[in-house]
Amino acid sequence: MRVEFVSDISQAGNGFKLTYRVKSQGCGGVFTDIRGNITSQNYPNTYPSNIECEWDIIVPDGYRVFIFADGIFDIESGGAGSNNCYYDYIQFFDVDANGVATQLSDKLCGHTSDQWTGGQGFNLVWTTRCGGKYHADSGLIFSPGYPTTTITT
Repeated sequence: MRVEFVSDISQAGNGFKLTYRVKSQGCGGVFTDIRGNITSQNYPNTYPSNIECEWDIIVPDGYRVFIFADGIFDIESGGAGSNNCYYDYIQFFDVDANGVATQLSDKLCGHTSDQWTGGQGFNLVWTTRCGGKYHADSGLIFSPGYPTTTITT
């Protein structure tokens, strides 16, 4: 978070008081690589309680992201029913250029930790690939990076 206060020379005021609360404990981030990994805090030890993390994976147009768990995937579940991810969970979304999020998965007992219990967490690995399935009778297909430089993976 960044807060900036600017005052010109024309008038003075009483100022302001700002109250803040740190919601995240240093987790989350933005990734632009074509492969990488995301781990919960303290992995493979118990992740902290009551945190909320967001990671953005941004890939070039025409690429898709594939994510899988590598190793331990230990996240608190439970609640009213078995395995309903009432307490902690992880969930995947696709966010378009306008910031509109589309849900891609149900909650996986996962990682918005509550204040009481945690698990060993997770190590997620992602990779990207270009291409897809086309079912139209005609259309255009462009290679990644067209008409500029070809992207190498």
